[in-house]
Amino acid sequence: MKMKTIFETMTIDLADSSQSVEILQLSGIDESRWDRIKCLALKSGEVDSLVACTSYSIRAYPNGFPSTTSSRAM
Repeated sequence: MKMKTIFETMTIDLADSSQSVEILQLSGIDESRWDRIKCLALKSGEVDSLVACTSYSIRAYPNGFPSTTSSRAM
C-alpha cells in the first residue's frame, strides 16, 4: 500500500493524551512502561493522521555538518 499526503507546514510537538495512547498501543510496548515514554507527534493544521516511529536518533553538529570531502583529501 502506498499513501501520499502533502502538508504545507508541520511541527513536532508532544502528542495529546489520545494520540499517546494510540501510539503506545501500536508500538507494542508493555503498558507498565508507558509512564516513562514521551510521545511526539507531527502536527499540521490540515489533516488528522498518525505516523508512528518507535525508534529515532538525534545527531548534533555544533561545528557544522561534517564534510565527506575533508576525510578523502588525505
